[in-house]
Amino acid sequence: MDTKVNFRTNKKILARADKVFKSMGMDRSTALNIFLARVEAEEGLPFKPTANHKMLRAKWDKEVAAAKKTRGYKTAEEAMRAALR
Repeated sequence: MDTKVNFRTNKKILARADKVFKSMGMDRSTALNIFLARVEAEEGLPFKPTANHKMLRAKWDKEVAAAKKTRGYKTAEEAMRAALR
């Protein structure tokens, strides 16, 4: 990887996201690279944006619970390969 990206975000959301990433066996950089790979592959966002925060949170919680049941990844490359399947 040869490009560094900086962006602003809410620190509480970032901290909670980092906990989720850690529980999945990855760091923030790996998670964001997976997100960007999915955007590229799908030629758009890999989820449907919505203003319904309760529905979005319920879906997120369900996906996180499912992800926590997986074995995690040992390397960023392994996570990227899985994301691109």
